[in-house]
Amino acid sequence: MRIKNYIIIVVVLLFNLLIVNQVFAKDVSVDDSVYKTLKNSSNSMDYIKREQQILKTKENNLIIKYKNTKKHINNNYFNNSNIEILQLNENENIESIILELKNNPDIKSVEKDEKLYILEQDSFTINDPFYNQQWYLDCIKIPKVWQKLNTNLKTNPIVIAVIDTGIETTHEEFKNKIHPEGYNFILNNDNIYDIHGHGTNVSGVICAETNNFIGIAGIVDNLDVKILPLQAASNNGTLFTSDVIKAIDYAIKKNVDVINMSIGVGSYSETLNETIQKAVNKGIIVIAGAGNKGINSYNYPASYDNVISVGSIDENKNISYFSNYNDKVDIVVPGENIYTTNINNSYKNKGGTSFSTAIVSGVVAILKSVESSLTSQEIYNILTTTAEDRGELGKDDYYGYGVVNTLNAINNVIVNDNECKIWETQYDVINNKIWTIKLNMLIDDSTVNNNVYILDENKIKLDQVILTENDKIIIYPPSKNYINGKSYNLYIKNNIKSKNGKQLINPIRMEFIIKN
Repeated sequence: MRIKNYIIIVVVLLFNLLIVNQVFAKDVSVDDSVYKTLKNSSNSMDYIKREQQILKTKENNLIIKYKNTKKHINNNYFNNSNIEILQLNENENIESIILELKNNPDIKSVEKDEKLYILEQDSFTINDPFYNQQWYLDCIKIPKVWQKLNTNLKTNPIVIAVIDTGIETTHEEFKNKIHPEGYNFILNNDNIYDIHGHGTNVSGVICAETNNFIGIAGIVDNLDVKILPLQAASNNGTLFTSDVIKAIDYAIKKNVDVINMSIGVGSYSETLNETIQKAVNKGIIVIAGAGNKGINSYNYPASYDNVISVGSIDENKNISYFSNYNDKVDIVVPGENIYTTNINNSYKNKGGTSFSTAIVSGVVAILKSVESSLTSQEIYNILTTTAEDRGELGKDDYYGYGVVNTLNAINNVIVNDNECKIWETQYDVINNKIWTIKLNMLIDDSTVNNNVYILDENKIKLDQVILTENDKIIIYPPSKNYINGKSYNLYIKNNIKSKNGKQLINPIRMEFIIKN
């Protein structure tokens, strides 16, 4: 009798899987007529109604991960080809089905498609304009960094994926700031909008246009930084794990530099974690908010490994009353009274670790713009080693390593010629020259990477091998050698340390010219 029951259960499950194929294809896609109605409608109720219809179908979803690659059902935006979404009816026993699926030898994991929430905190609204309300810029030394950027410094374009409620594409602050390949993972189309406002709030903190005589100034100044809006959160501020996974996969496909996740939930998801680690392994820096409950608990995705977890401080650099604290918190930045862009081409005061996350995303974008080769680990090291320590000495659960100091961070990446000790210019240098720099102490090898480099006449860093040997730094020529008749500059930053911890007194610059 037990065997018969088991067989019946398996048949029922197989039947449900067949039903899911039909329901999924029908219910979570938007046909052309609906899309046209939404796109041409000025009534946000059309969007809200459709969102509610689609999200209702996800209430009982399960995320199934197979041990091996499986051709799954109608999931165009899952690069993880071994992930499948199973949609159950309301009257089905979810827990028993999960148990049965976990007994399947082909299945690695089964999870409920949990909801995540945007991480904003209620805050009062102000009408005072604009830049002078942005106290957080001075707090983390952003204006002094802008002074360094407003030189002939060569920078690189950066794309930040913002997984949120969308963005108001017509806002006056976002001209030339929005990447054209944004996507809506609720409606499964490219119709990006923002009824809630949270995505627009977050995006403005990062890259509102600066020095345009209107509104506010974004963290990234006027660097070539664009927002890739990935709309996974609905008008009520909730997201499903499956949509977040799709959004991350999409961001990986689009080769973004940073993923901003101003969202969170208290429960751990193995599948979401694995997707995030895939992004990190592709060189993407992932940043998330520590959470807004003001308690000692983990908030995900911030508490996954290799994610920069950001807490919030107030105007006195004290931890915000709402900021979660735990041993995963890495750094803190302002998260209260953050004046930013809002829907309907307006501005609003906001609060929460959502906006702390956005600030750090902007800082990371600056660092990556100046030095695109920086890895996630190098970015992490720069932010944590240059932070202003707060709370207990060293890293603690409230402040992590401390308050981000963007000026110190950028000084780890670029060298101001006025601060350099200038060595005599070298002329008629051969085009395959190997430079050997001898210091007066044994060198800590771990401090040399990114602190010794050569720039060409366009201030582009050359790709070359740099080694250390006791007290020597050996710099090999680029693979195609130097170009005859061209000028180059060798930089040695004073972040280099000896094995006993002593730091180089001054940064060094030496120009050399290759003979014709």
